[in-house]
Amino acid sequence: MKFLRRASYDLCVILSRGRRIFSREMSFASTAVRKKALHRVYPECCRRVQGDRYANSCASHSRRNRAFIPILCCLIVTLTSPLVLGQERTPTGVGAGSESDRTVEVIRPTIQTIQRDIEVPIEVLPYQQVSLFAKVSGYLDRIGYDIGDEVEAGERIAVLKLPELESQRARELAEVDLRRAEYTVAEARSKVDKLLYERLIKVLSESPDMVSQEQVDEAAQKSAVSEAQLAVLQNRIKVAQAKVRETEQMIAYGKIDAPFSGIITYRYVDPGALIQAATSGANVTPIVDLVDISKLRLRGHIPAPESPYLDIGDRVVITISELPSEVIEGRVSRHSWALQRGSRKLLAEVMVDNSDRRLRPGMMGKAIFFLEEIPQAILLPSEAVGTGEESRFVYVVKDHVINRTPVVLAMDDGIMAQVVEGLQGDELVLASAQVGVNEGERVRERVISGE
Repeated sequence: MKFLRRASYDLCVILSRGRRIFSREMSFASTAVRKKALHRVYPECCRRVQGDRYANSCASHSRRNRAFIPILCCLIVTLTSPLVLGQERTPTGVGAGSESDRTVEVIRPTIQTIQRDIEVPIEVLPYQQVSLFAKVSGYLDRIGYDIGDEVEAGERIAVLKLPELESQRARELAEVDLRRAEYTVAEARSKVDKLLYERLIKVLSESPDMVSQEQVDEAAQKSAVSEAQLAVLQNRIKVAQAKVRETEQMIAYGKIDAPFSGIITYRYVDPGALIQAATSGANVTPIVDLVDISKLRLRGHIPAPESPYLDIGDRVVITISELPSEVIEGRVSRHSWALQRGSRKLLAEVMVDNSDRRLRPGMMGKAIFFLEEIPQAILLPSEAVGTGEESRFVYVVKDHVINRTPVVLAMDDGIMAQVVEGLQGDELVLASAQVGVNEGERVRERVISGE
């Protein structure tokens, strides 16, 4: 109907313009030409003015003109229809609900309190673990524990036989005795020299003619030398005693004691085996492995984007692959504060009690770290958020027109995305940013659930 109305309007305009042009041309034409034209256009007037003779002639001309009018109308409609149709296809702006608008699916953002969390793999490690080596070389004399045995802190696990060190200690003890004997002789000599010096001084004071001053000075010097030698021998005794203590300490390293209470998880050697000192090289065999599993360390690595939100005391829910029916709850005990250079992740640790020994070091599992609670968070399906060259964006439909709106996301887990800038929460957003639409395009929206 709109097309027909427009076509009729264009036809009337063309006919009106034709009459004006015809009247202007007639004013300049001669009388004969004007009369001939009047006969063709106004046959009734010719009939009243000039009679039947001219009327019949005018009627024949009128019939030819009336036969030509439908052809002229068809030609005008044919020529003007592309223009009319082109005006009908002029882009959006005719009004909402026009036949050219298409229907798109839109959603409203969800506003709710959310819990930021992340699930990461975790490894179960003992609270303490150590491989016990020998500091000195020797033969394993005896070992009192095997795999799975429990030991208390301070209990002796193994003893080494150290013949070389035993001989060295005997030699050093003999040297100490020798130094002590030398000191005893020097001490006696020092006493004699001192006594002689004191007597000479007394004689010199009572009978100056019986002793010279040179004899007194010589005795004084000899007494001083004896005192110095006595001090040297005393220091030599201390050096010899220090060597004995050092050797005894090395011998003590041949006794392997438990540094803490735990369980022997592996035994590497048997009695009679030659044990190399741990400082002798890289390929040194330990004696046993000892672990403390009364408590366990559950370690996970938090990716860099979530690391700023991790705090000591955050709640953690843990499931172990080997015990799928059990759920363990704990708190973050400590974390490294610095991202690891290679993985760019933050090491986090959860301490759990293992007095029942249900958990075993080496088990693997998953842990959900609850990082923070965010009230009034604006959420959209990840599919509704597009990625541009410089930023993320969504398509917002307002007044039936599509607008591309940049947004800033706090997180996007591939299912839901949290918008922190760009939306108020009451907009109508295109359900999929991948739909081929253009900014400014007019559409009809159909609201669907965004959950």
